[in-house]
Amino acid sequence: MLRKIDKNKWFVFISGIVFFLLGLCTLVLFLPSYLKKETRGIEAVQFVANHGMIENREEWEEILEKTNYGRNIDNIDYLNYVLYTVNKHSSAFKFEYNNPRKTEIVPTKRQEGHFTVITIPSIYTENTQFVKKYVHSLSDFIKDAKQNIVLDLITNSGGSREPMIMGIRSLIPDGIIFNEIDNRGNTFPLVLKNNQLIGGIPGDLWTSINSFDFPIENKIVNKKIAVLTSERTASAAENLLLALKKNEHVKVFREATAGLTTLNTNFFLENPNSKDLWEIVCSIGYLERNNGTTNASSAKNFPIEPDIKNSFPLLNKENTELIRQLNQWFKE
Repeated sequence: MLRKIDKNKWFVFISGIVFFLLGLCTLVLFLPSYLKKETRGIEAVQFVANHGMIENREEWEEILEKTNYGRNIDNIDYLNYVLYTVNKHSSAFKFEYNNPRKTEIVPTKRQEGHFTVITIPSIYTENTQFVKKYVHSLSDFIKDAKQNIVLDLITNSGGSREPMIMGIRSLIPDGIIFNEIDNRGNTFPLVLKNNQLIGGIPGDLWTSINSFDFPIENKIVNKKIAVLTSERTASAAENLLLALKKNEHVKVFREATAGLTTLNTNFFLENPNSKDLWEIVCSIGYLERNNGTTNASSAKNFPIEPDIKNSFPLLNKENTELIRQLNQWFKE
């Protein structure tokens, strides 16, 4: 004899199946759009909140509210705007696999009257052979200079500071170059010692430079050196300038620099539903000079003023005033 099925149990069983199917349909309908949701804005905002140098807290709070803590950031241009607003030295852009961002220009040397003018260009590359060529060229120009040395940073907009510093390492006394301060106020000295760069804020220093085994250079720290700067001298070039100013025989001429002196790290964000890779450049610290003088807390990015001002754009025979200023410095 067949047992009668309890109607209530049957109803519960059928209802369970119906609700399961409804849930499955909902999942099928909405899961793809959820997975496609752009989350990289959230990740970037979280990184800035944890590690970034935020120049204006009021603007930062407004950005958090406006973007719903990054949830409303759905494209790279908007994220770039947000990062730049937080710190003018931060940015975001699409990484191009077939055309990666790079700057490969070798240093040059020329004779201008009684001066050996060495142009130190921007450098940004992962090509280790070029980095070695850049560093060797720069250090050889300095070592072989027969006349007064003038270092030209006028058009150097930055890139990687490590090859620049290693290229002029003979002009910088060993020891602490400057202290780096992170967004929590922790101090990390950047040190030049035994032909290597050591320390700095974690993630800020390109430590691979120390594996290149550059030859030990005799220090040239008792010879006067002139440096030319402009409003285009920026970022890594400003780091280089502060490193040079550890040498008391260095004097800076022409114009104040761009004022992008905060310290950056970069990282990549990806989305499995997008072919675009986003590269994030974020300021994570600022500089304190070795003499203990810090830039004002309201200006983590600050221009470096020249010791002697001159607005003429080039060092050539027509710029008689700059030539006079340089001659006077070297003769003092």
